[in-house]
Amino acid sequence: MGCCNGDCLGSVTLRRGPAGADGAAGGTGLTGPAGGDGSDGTDGVAIVHSSVTKQIKATNSYATGEVMNESLNGTTLDFGTVEDVMTLEMILVGAKVATAPAYDFKVLYGADTIFDSSAATGFNLSGSGTTFRNAGRITIDMVVSATDTIVPIIKLEAGNGDFTGNMLWAGSTITAAYVAPAVAISSALSGAHDFKIQIKNDTGVAADQISILSYKLTKYLKV
Repeated sequence: MGCCNGDCLGSVTLRRGPAGADGAAGGTGLTGPAGGDGSDGTDGVAIVHSSVTKQIKATNSYATGEVMNESLNGTTLDFGTVEDVMTLEMILVGAKVATAPAYDFKVLYGADTIFDSSAATGFNLSGSGTTFRNAGRITIDMVVSATDTIVPIIKLEAGNGDFTGNMLWAGSTITAAYVAPAVAISSALSGAHDFKIQIKNDTGVAADQISILSYKLTKYLKV
């Protein structure tokens, strides 16, 4: 049979050619929106409470000589891990009077007494005009030594103070330090507690006044 004017094709087999080269990379996509802020980290050091309001008491009862009562929550504060520390700093000044009263302070964590100067020789102040220790700067480090247990470390700088001038004079001071026995906190440190400072005299005489000039409660957390 002859050719059909060149329009007739015989049987043809098609084969796949070799793969082509990769195309050029596309351009960089747009930057997505910024992510949200992460959660807050745990505070390492923080002021828990502070006051510079002078309070004067003339009582021989701790209950009526309360000058601080603040609610603390161990979970909110993240306080209670072994080696965490809560530090109280305060300044007390007593009047100098003829009755020469002893001036005392007491610190409580919930229902538990952290320190009572009336039960520790050498840590109270005196209203005698001859002892030159009617004023004092007191620091109490409350160290978590075990689960729900606090060891108080008390440091006292006492000297001659001006009751009406709100001053502890420099010079002629005495210093003392005491690592007190451990205090077992009767309810978990992670719970809520009323932190209290109480001051008093040992006479009950109206003229035997003691004042707290300031206090500051600070926490330091174990890293």
